Order: sequence, then C-alpha cells, then structure tokens
Amino acid sequence: FGFALTGIGGLVAINRTFDEDALRSGLKNHTLDSVMFPHDPIRNAPQIISNLNKVFPPAKGHHLFGPMVQIAWGTPPLITAEIGVVLELGARLRLLILAQIAAILPRRDNDLVRLQMDAIGILDFDQGTASLDASLYDSRLLKKFVLTGDMAMRLKWEGSPHFALSVGGLHPAFQPPPNFPKLERIAINLSSGDNPRLRCESYFAITSNTVQFGARAELYAAAAGFSIHGDIGYDVLIQFDPFFFLAEFHAQLQLKRGSSNLFKVRLEGSLAGPRPLHLKGKATFEILWWDVSIRVDTTLVKGEKPPAPEPIDVLPRLREALGHADNWVTQLPLGQRPVVTLSPRPESAEILLHPLGTLQVKENVVPLNMEISRFGQAAPAGDRHFTITGVNVGGDNQVPRTVRDFFAPAQFIEMTDNEKLSRPSFEPMDAGVSFVSDAIVFTTDTSDWLEAKAIEFETWILDKGTNVTESDDEQDSQGVKLFYQLSPVLLSRQARFGAAGNSELRRTGKAKYRTTIAKHLIAKEGWTIVTADDLTVQGVKSVEAGKPASYSEAVQELRKLKQENPTRAARLKILRPSELESN
Repeated sequence: FGFALTGIGGLVAINRTFDEDALRSGLKNHTLDSVMFPHDPIRNAPQIISNLNKVFPPAKGHHLFGPMVQIAWGTPPLITAEIGVVLELGARLRLLILAQIAAILPRRDNDLVRLQMDAIGILDFDQGTASLDASLYDSRLLKKFVLTGDMAMRLKWEGSPHFALSVGGLHPAFQPPPNFPKLERIAINLSSGDNPRLRCESYFAITSNTVQFGARAELYAAAAGFSIHGDIGYDVLIQFDPFFFLAEFHAQLQLKRGSSNLFKVRLEGSLAGPRPLHLKGKATFEILWWDVSIRVDTTLVKGEKPPAPEPIDVLPRLREALGHADNWVTQLPLGQRPVVTLSPRPESAEILLHPLGTLQVKENVVPLNMEISRFGQAAPAGDRHFTITGVNVGGDNQVPRTVRDFFAPAQFIEMTDNEKLSRPSFEPMDAGVSFVSDAIVFTTDTSDWLEAKAIEFETWILDKGTNVTESDDEQDSQGVKLFYQLSPVLLSRQARFGAAGNSELRRTGKAKYRTTIAKHLIAKEGWTIVTADDLTVQGVKSVEAGKPASYSEAVQELRKLKQENPTRAARLKILRPSELESN
C-alpha cells in the first residue's frame, strides 16, 4: 500500500525506569528527538545523553525493552512516522508508546502543508490507568500560517473509574477529571504577524457522560491610531444521562482611537434545554461614553418535562446478570502469583478455579444490600432491596463475603441538583459475593467440582546395613517404604510462605503495594456516622466490618435512624475518618 520501513532500532535499559512528567513536559521542547532516531548523534551526544538521563533515570529493579521503527508512505515520503513500544518489567509493569508523526506536502522543498506531532502513551497495568498526550509543533499551512494545539486522554479502570478524551481542551464550565492537563486549543493563525491578526481555534472532547465542542475566531487590525477588534465563538456541552444541553455564544466588535472607545457592540447568551427550553441573552451597544443594554430571559418551550418511562422490574435483570458466565471469575489472594497456569478446555464455558483461589460473582446492574428509589430514568417496579444471603458449595452452605464495585449513585437514588454536584459521581457499593472452600479437595473423580492430583512423597526408612534394590515393592527385608501425602494445611502454608511464596515475583507488580507493616499500609477511606457534639463514632452498621462505607450507604443508614429515632438522629452527621483525626 505504499508503506516502506526506512529505519529500525530499539531501546534496552537495565536498572532504569521512565519519568512520565519529564516525557510529557518534553513534548514542547522536542525531548523525543533524542530518543527516536536522533539526528547526528555524534555531534549532539552531550544533549542526547542529558535528555536520556532525564527521561530514563536510574532505578534498581526496573528494566526497559522495546523496538522502534520508522515508517514512510509515498515516494517521495509524504508521511513519516517514528514509533517506539517500550515495556517496563521488574518492580513495575508499564507499557510506553512513543511516536513522532510528520506529514509534509507536497514535498520537503515545497512544504505547503507541514504537520508535525509528538505523542506519548502510557499503559500502567499496576495502577489500572491509561493516558495519551500529543502536541503539534513547527506546523504550518501555506508556509506562513502557524498551527498549534494539544490533545490528551485519561482512562482509569481501577478504583474510581473515569474517562476523558479531549482535542484542544474542555468546555469552560466543565470540571475536568483528576490530573487532567490544561490543553492549548487547536488553532491556526491566518496571518503572518500580529497586525493584522486573524486567529481561529476550536476544541472537541468526550467523557463518560458528555460531549463538548466549541470554536472561536478573533480579528485585530490597527492603523493611523485607530484599531478594530472583534471575536465570535460558541461553547456546547451535551450531557447524556439525564439528557441536558447547554449552548453558549458570544460576539463583539469594537472600534478604538488609541485607548479610547469609539464604538462597541457585544452579544452574549445561552440556550439550555431540552425541556424547558430556556433562552438567556444580553446585547450591549456603546458609543463613546454612552451605552445601553437589552436583556432577554424567556422560556421558548414551556411545559413539564417529558413523562417518566414505565417502571422497570429490576429482579429479572439482576438474575440474568448473576447467571451470565462472564460475571463469574476466579481470583488469587492479594499479592499472590498463580505459580501454575490453568488451561481452559476448548469450546467450554466452564470456569477453572485455582486451588488457592476464590470464586467471585459480580454484576453492575444494581447495587446490593441497599434500598434503591430509581433505576436509571425509571422507577423500580416490585422489589427495591436485593441481597445474597447464602451460597452452596459442594453441598456445604457458606456465608459469602461481599464484593464491591463502583456505581453511580444518581442512577439509583433520588438526588437534587445540588447533591449531584456535591456528592461523588461514583461510589463503592456491594456488587456481588466471593466464596472459597476452607479445605483443598484432592480427588480423582472428574465429576467433582474441584480436581487436583494428590502430592505424594515416597519415603524409605533404612537401618544401618540395609540393602535395597530397585525391584523392591512395598518393603525390603530390612527397610520399610512409606508413602506420605502432603496435607491441604501444609500445602497451603508452603505455597504461601515457602520458597515460591517468598520469591521476588511476590514483591513486584501489584504485590509491591501491599505490606503487613501497619505504618505503611494503604487503606481506602470511606464515610462514617458520628455524633455532632463530641464526634463519637457510631459507624455504618449496614456495611460489612472492615470495609469502608460509601457516602450513599451512610446517608441511607442515617435516613433509617431518622425514621426510628428522630431525636437521636438529629445529633448525628456524616464525616470521613480523616476529618475526625484532624479534629
């Protein structure tokens, strides 16, 4: 298809890691030029080595490996891409993607269109995050019109999930996700200087619940002591659930003599909907020192909101989710390595369970062990409280342990607009259960639910002078041959605390974030109920002991207390445990 491999290389770094912040800041100062196929490496060796030490600092136990390729398209090359994929192993497990892309049309000696972009992607398997950053540099149109702009993507699937992708920035009224960078608008300057100046910029963004886009154009010119300045633009924010949109617009034109205003007209407003569809705007006219404003604040489409959808019976959907094979998974204890790999049978829906693992079922239809008042945009029909009280494993009844996942509380609890803004968007709530047998079952019966071959030792006890031959079966005339099977208890202890359990593999990846030393233990903080007078902790009794309670669970328990004993509940409030320690 016209593609050609024009360069190949690689990166190997022993006892070195990569610095995310240094790489992202280097998008503006061409740091990748020292990493991706550097030009004239002998002459530029000091700068290249300095940048490499900054981007890949020393770190014991961290190792980097990855190939790099240079690909060109067209003859002569119209598009050139330098791509590197670097895997970090050892103390951390991360994937680094480096890219430099250039499109020069129609040819290098006559570059009417020059687009050059540096990009950095990071996939962190330990933290459960993915990010992508890119920036235009030395880009222009028709040799003199400069092009600039940034893009970024942030994705988190561990802990509190969130997603945001933006090219040129976000809506001014939107609260960005945590650690989302401030981006430069995608812009083009349709003039070679500052006078006259004609600049156009735009942005587009997608999050888990919104679409955002906007544009702006600016004009400036000055001559003979007079100057004219104008700009026009719009910003649109669309929210999917519940559906809502906000479109803001503005336009202005001003004529000045020096610093004195001669004439100015400005129009700004917003349109919000869909029902009611509300228009708000303001037009201002200024001549010398005199000005007048006209305001508009009206509802274009009156009437109530669309009728609510029919109530939904949640229980059948919950049963269907719990019965789906994809919602059943097996897990090892925190910080453990599998040691052995289970090979699934072809075309089989069976779930293989590791002898040291737990079986877990988790769904995302509705939170368990909590009273719901809505289901999406509809009201729940029938049952509103769901719980799993018991599990039968191999004929034995067990009390399951709850498994939590993140839910959007606004989808299941009635909230005011202020509560939606002030409360967390996602909260951990009960989503399923996990269970495991206390004993490891050794059996040769393939019909049993768990199969493992017995670990057996052959032991010979020999007295002094005993003569044993290979033909001996059960015992020799002077020696005794014994068979010893490793018990499940000893097997569990050896697997966890033996040579394999204490290997270096147990202290890398996600395992390195877990420690038994109390002062280094990282715990998830939740919410609790306390008395307002002396901050005595009452706790959230509806949540399993040892697990942090979400804000919604604390609110629901406080609501129940108000129904049972309004006088006592009036003296209670919800706080974080860290707020109690600071007080």
